[in-house]
This record gives sequence, structure tokens and C-alpha cells, in this order.
Amino acid sequence: MGVPNHGPDCWTTTFPTACRYCGRRVYVLTCTCGSCVLFDKLGEAWPLHAESSPSTAMQDLIEEGWTPADIQDLIRREARARGVTLPEERGRGATGTANRPPRNEPVEVAPDGQADVCGQVVSVRACPDMLVRLSIAHTTMARALMGQLADRSYTEVLLETDERDTAGRTMRFRFFVEQSRLAPGSVRAGRSVSASLSARDLPTEGAIWLASEIKSD
Repeated sequence: MGVPNHGPDCWTTTFPTACRYCGRRVYVLTCTCGSCVLFDKLGEAWPLHAESSPSTAMQDLIEEGWTPADIQDLIRREARARGVTLPEERGRGATGTANRPPRNEPVEVAPDGQADVCGQVVSVRACPDMLVRLSIAHTTMARALMGQLADRSYTEVLLETDERDTAGRTMRFRFFVEQSRLAPGSVRAGRSVSASLSARDLPTEGAIWLASEIKSD
């Protein structure tokens, strides 16, 4: 496919939608030459949306409290969704990483059954559109299978507990809670909270943790 070459004979179209990565409202500009760009709003300075610029998007995620592990997990999920094979990680320096001991990085606990957890909030993220957040197509069938997850706004919380797994790694739980259950400012990074979680299977694949109750200290 050639590089889009915008010219005087091009026809452009704009329409609003939700960004599949952050869930925010954006405007898509498409052109008959094949180009496609996202803007935060139309007119004036035509501010480019973060996901149209990878370096800007990465900086935004860092400023919102995303950890390197969070960003790496996002990259892996997107790679699986797009059918892309990621290259193996390589250590820096001439000696490589073959003889280095593994780092004690936190591990996220996969959703399964129920769990009562308590710990410190690592990051908080608004999810006004759960279908977008979970990379599920907006279809009538998907909305029916997702139920209230497709109709209500949620908040995504990453919680780090004091518990460790059998490998000695700190355990983390990534869960979703209805925004209507949260008082403004009650859950934010650095705050201690406790939550009752239950696993919810997704219609595509995998599962997520949902909080039926959450309390902050």
C-alpha cells in the first residue's frame, strides 16, 4: 500500500467516536486518499489525539499513573488482538540477561472465583465505555451478552496487596467497579482500600474482576 498523498481532489469526512484505547471522545478525519487522523476537537488548532502520536500517548499513560508493567500488558493485549507476534525482550549491555536473577516484579492475579482483597491503589482509570476498554466490537449481540457492563460507566483500579505468591512476587488485582458506587475522590493512587471481588467471564475470551463492594480508609 502506498503512502497517502493528500491533494486538492481529496474529499474528507469527520465523525465523532470513542477512542478504542482510552475511551475518550475523539473526532476521526478520513480522506479519500487513504489517510485517517484522530483529533480531540475540531477547528482552531486541530489538537491531535494522543493515540495519533505514539510518543505522546506513552507520555500520557505515564502521567496518568500507568506503570511499565501496565503499559507492557496493554501492548501484549493489543498485539494478541491484532495477531502480531512481539519480539523477545533483550537485556541491555554486552553481557545480556541470561545470568541475571529474575526481578521481583509484581504479578497480576488472574480472575477466578471470588476474592476479598486489601492494599494500596496503584492507578485509577475511568472507563466510560467498557466495550472499548475490553476491545469488544459494538454489536447488538455483544451488548446483550455484556449486560450492564455495556450500559454503565466503570472505574478500573489496580490494587497492590501485601500478599505474595509462591514465587515471592507481590500480588496485584486489576478490577472494575461501577462509578456510581464510588464517592468523588474516594479511590485514588496511593490510598488504601479493601474490596470484595468476583470473576466475570467475557463473551470473547478471558475474564475480569468486578468489585461488588469497595471501602477506602
